[in-house]
This record gives sequence, C-alpha cells and structure tokens, in this order.
Amino acid sequence: MIHILLLVLKIIGIILLVILLAAIAVIMAVLFVPVRYNLTAEYYDNKPDVKFNVSWLLHLFRINGLYNKNDGFMMKVKILFFTLYPKNKKTDADDNAVKKSHEKKTEKKEQTEHKRHEKNVFDDLPDKDELQDKQEDPCQQEVSVDELKKPENVSQKMIEKKDSHSETCKKTGIMQKILGIFDKIKSIAVKIKITFKNIKNKQENLSDKIRNFNSKITDENNRKLAGFLWEQTKLVIAKVKPSKFKGHICFGFDEPDITGRAAMYAAVLYGFLGLDFDIIPDFENEILEGEVYLKGSVQLFGMVVIALRVYTNELFKKIILKKN
Repeated sequence: MIHILLLVLKIIGIILLVILLAAIAVIMAVLFVPVRYNLTAEYYDNKPDVKFNVSWLLHLFRINGLYNKNDGFMMKVKILFFTLYPKNKKTDADDNAVKKSHEKKTEKKEQTEHKRHEKNVFDDLPDKDELQDKQEDPCQQEVSVDELKKPENVSQKMIEKKDSHSETCKKTGIMQKILGIFDKIKSIAVKIKITFKNIKNKQENLSDKIRNFNSKITDENNRKLAGFLWEQTKLVIAKVKPSKFKGHICFGFDEPDITGRAAMYAAVLYGFLGLDFDIIPDFENEILEGEVYLKGSVQLFGMVVIALRVYTNELFKKIILKKN
C-alpha cells in the first residue's frame, strides 16, 4: 500500500515538474527570444505600396501584411500551419450576404417612412377657410351687423372705429419695439460682463499655471527625474531601432521656405537616429516620392529591465506615483 502511495506521489511530482519546466521555458522564450520584423515601403506617382512581416520563435508565430491603392490593407496571422486571421471564404461570403440583406431591409424601411412622412405632411395642410381666417389682421375688425342696419352715420362710425384700431395697433407696436430694444441692450450688457469675468479668470489661471510650471522646472528633483527619464528613453530607442535601414525620399512643397524648414527638421531627426537615409529636397517642384527598407528585432527582456528600473526609481515614485 505504501509503495502504491509513493508511486502516485512520484507521478504527481513528475507531472508538476514537467508543468513547471514548461512554464519556465515559455517565460524564457517570451523574454529572450526576439520578435523579428522587416518592412518595405514605396511611394511613387501617388501610389503607396507597403509590405511587412513579423515573426517569433523560428517563424512559429508570424504576421504578414501588405497595403496598396488597388487592394487596400490585407493581413494574415498564422501559428505553424494554422491560419488565425482572416476567416475562411465561406464565412466571409455568409457575412456579405447578411450585410446585403440588412441593407435591403433598411432601404425598404426608409422608403416606407418617407412615404408616410409625405402623407402626414399633406394631411396636416390647413383648409382654404382656415388660411383666410389666419391671414386677416386682428387690428382690422369688421363692423357688426346691427350697426350696418342703422341707416344714419354708418360711414362715419366705420371710419372712427378703423382710426381708433389703427392708432392702438401703432401704439402697441411702438411699445413692443422699445421694449425689445431695451431687452437687447440688457442682454448685451450681461454678455459683456460675463466675457470680462471669464477673461479675468482665464488670466488668473494662466498666471497660476505659469508659476507652477516655472517652479517645477527650477526644482532640482524634477530636473534629475527628467534627465533620468530621457536616458531611459534613449535606451528604448536604441533597442527598438532597426539594425538595417536604407532608403531615400525626395520632397518639395509649393513654397521654397517650407521645403527648407522641412529639410532642416528631417536633418535633425536623421542625426538623432543615426540611420542610413538619403534626404533630397526639391526647391523647384512639388513632389513626394521615395522608398524605405528596414529590418530589426525587439527583445522583451530589455524592455522589462528598463521598466523595472524606472518603476524602482525613488524620484519616479515620489513625483509621478505620489508615494512616500
């Protein structure tokens, strides 16, 4: 019985050891096996053509892609001989059929809603009698039937009523215009007051921000942290920078001064990265063409080391993470 128990424990221990060794092997592969990449890009006659490949662990995992003006963007993801992306043709055809049926349904629905809307618009139109009643001026009131039946002084009474109504309408219209002018003046004064207040608040906030920025720049700890982060950024660029980089670009703009400034900035970037790249400015023609080829690899272990170095820095913890 004891021998059987020991044998079971031995088998369990071997299985756990194999799982542990497999996990360690996977972690070591992820950390130390680099991800390799290469890219070829061309741009002539306003037609871009880009091809790229990414592989890992002796092409066990690979990504292939291309982009051009005719075919658009295409990408394929594979593990060994199995394609993870894109889907097979059957599913793509099914998706296209579903999309087409959905588009047809939406078109029919929009047509029915348009017809219904037109019908409602024509139903809501008022009758002729209503339009005649609405077009009448409220200040022009007709004389009552009883007054028309009276034979004496008919025309004089009608004239007096019309004059009185016209005077009242004129007075009310003038009063409304005066009140509208006062309301506009009042609203303009309120808006001016609000804008002055906002300008004052913005000036105060801007001055406070400038003071805070100056204090942060002049602070010795902040300057040390900025220098440390800049050194780590240069290390990241050195690790990500492609091992092979060749290419040339010819560019020109409408105005020669813009071309000169662009050439100056490109030269600064060229000197900072230290890449084999030809920059040809054209000060006479508006042109943009060139080609690029790059190849390199990225190792995750170096990135992890830099990230741990930044995270364990005391100034980074104190200033950025706000930890004592």
